[in-house]
Amino acid sequence: MGFLDLVLKKVKQPFGRRPQIPLKDAIVTAPNNMGCYKIHLNGKVKYVGRAEAGIRKGFLQFYNGVIMHYPPAEKIYAHRNELTVSWIILDSKKECKNLETRWLRDFEPEWNEQSNWFEQIIN
Repeated sequence: MGFLDLVLKKVKQPFGRRPQIPLKDAIVTAPNNMGCYKIHLNGKVKYVGRAEAGIRKGFLQFYNGVIMHYPPAEKIYAHRNELTVSWIILDSKKECKNLETRWLRDFEPEWNEQSNWFEQIIN
């Protein structure tokens, strides 16, 4: 059984294209579960991340500018009212890290590349 099969087995929602909702709505409606998320601007994936402490909490921190100590967070905050988000709920930190790594490779999001840790994760 491969990685994708394991993820599909554990995922709480159907796999595939996720509906995108405005970030301002996600701070109220996103789950408190751990998982991975994508942040979109004009339909393009600009940032991907994992939220081990809860997806809603992560979105709220971005929206309120609580985590402005690195360039991607500054961009997210600056565009917060234009952004849409999608997410997937996962069961473990390991699943979150693996999916985030895969998405970084697959989407090559522009805002992730502004962080020094991006190169460390994908290499």
